[in-house]
Formats: sequence, structure tokens, C-alpha cells
Amino acid sequence: MLVSGILEVNTKKPVTFGIAVLPADANTEEAEEKALKDLEVLPADFHNRRGVFPMAIEKENEAPWDVAERPGSIVIGDGKIDFYYPGYDELDKVNRSNAGNFGMEYDITVHTKGTGQYRLLFNPLGGIYEGTFTVWEKVIPSVYNIEGHNGYFGNKTIYDVWNMGVWNAGNDLHIHFTVAGATYLPFRFLLIPVNGDQKAFPAEDKV
Repeated sequence: MLVSGILEVNTKKPVTFGIAVLPADANTEEAEEKALKDLEVLPADFHNRRGVFPMAIEKENEAPWDVAERPGSIVIGDGKIDFYYPGYDELDKVNRSNAGNFGMEYDITVHTKGTGQYRLLFNPLGGIYEGTFTVWEKVIPSVYNIEGHNGYFGNKTIYDVWNMGVWNAGNDLHIHFTVAGATYLPFRFLLIPVNGDQKAFPAEDKV
């Protein structure tokens, strides 16, 4: 069972927190104390991703992408172009890798040059993906919620694409998102000039 939540705490000194799942019938102080005393540390699940990992990832291209030169792509969560981040499991006292960087926030800046416009398309490559993305150039961000349609988005195909707006060459494009849990990777963003062929998805080119 997937359990999630956020607890915000301010402390003056370092504090260690733990989470305990107690039986529903441990509803007295004595029963809680006994249940806590008998608890065992849960083993890591078969995904083997438990650990403390960086909270945020920042990415940007060194040289501006020329819209007129070629289409581009940004690959997320493949472990090669977008490598997995290491972390430390304080319960098992071992190093682990977050295979997929799940739960981590991405801030991507695409520097562009040239004239004209291009489309930003979302393209799942590993299977079903649903999540929320924020995209902007200079002004108010646009929010895109990738949801399933006609069944599931990205199910048994790499040809599903989601149009995430038309953007202007010469401006920085910003993409912000958290890699959604319980979904499949990798995926990519396709940057296709408006006058280009949207079916010519670049397999290797990257921004």
C-alpha cells in the first residue's frame, strides 16, 4: 500500500524522525508502547528505491537550441541520458539508487535561438504515464495535466503524444514537474518546429 504525506517542522537542533504503523486495536497508551516495542523495521520493497535522495534536479542546455536547425528531445528517467541519483537508506544502512528519480522535482531550462515557433509535445516511452507539468516562457505558467484517455495514455505504444503548447524561438522555455509515482518511465519532451513534421520524432537528437 502506498502511503504519502507532508509534515513541515522547524527545529533549533537536529532531530531524527521515524514513522510507525501500529495495529488498529492499539488504542491505549499501554497498547501503543507495547506495539512500538515489538515493531520490526520493514524491509525495502522489490523496487529497492528506499533512501534519502536529492530533492530537486536542475537541467539546462549549454548551447542554445536553434529552432530552425533540427527537432529536439529531452529524455527523462532512462538511466543513461538522465542518470539515476544515488541516496542512502538509513534503515538498512546501505547505498541505493533511485531508479527513475521518482518523487524528485525537475526544473528544466531550454535556451533557444532563432525565429519562429515550435511545439512542445509529451511522449511516454515506457508505458502508462500520468502527471502534471508546469511550462512557461516569460509570464504566467501553463499547467498541463497528463491524464489517461481512450484507456491509458502511453499504454503499449510509444506514439502517444500530448500537445503542451506552441512556444517562441529566442526565449528560454521552463518546464517544472515532479516524477510521478506508480507510473512508468522513461518519457521525453519533443520540440518540433511548427513547420516541421510532427511524426519525425527524433530518436537520438537531444537539446
